[in-house]
Amino acid sequence: HIPPETERQLNELRRSGCPVVFFIPHVALFELLVASPHFRPGGSRSFGAVYRPNSNPVIDAWVLDGRQQRGLKMFARGTALIGAKGHLRRNNWLAVPFDQNAGKSGTLSIFLGRLASLTPLPGMLAVGTKAKPIYAITERTGFFRATLRLHEMKGDGGETLTTEAHALLESHLRS
Repeated sequence: HIPPETERQLNELRRSGCPVVFFIPHVALFELLVASPHFRPGGSRSFGAVYRPNSNPVIDAWVLDGRQQRGLKMFARGTALIGAKGHLRRNNWLAVPFDQNAGKSGTLSIFLGRLASLTPLPGMLAVGTKAKPIYAITERTGFFRATLRLHEMKGDGGETLTTEAHALLESHLRS
């Protein structure tokens, strides 16, 4: 379900013609965004996503095929930076899962009361391409049902956007 407020936000993003980085957490039914025709920039612009490759090439091919059939441009994490930046510089939209362990290269922060390594990638992409950073979450409402919510983030740097996205996710999870 896309409520009127979210539809208004999506229409404003489409009209702006600006590139958008959607910070998407791994929560219930977030994959439905891939299939939704409402979650597209429109016109000649395209929608892309950064993904983490699996160690199994058969599963990778299956996942990629399912997403690319829906018109998504896929960028493999680890090699995504150049392709994803070019995608955004052409005023496209990009979804990036932000709640993944970034190991030694991550930004250290407290998340749910524990020290965590947060990936700076979505924030770096947004700042480096002057894309609008939007936190997107699907709130599960039933079996295979969810409501899409968007929140424009205000951070001015890659790390501040990363921590802001995690603060929004933590607030959502605690509620």
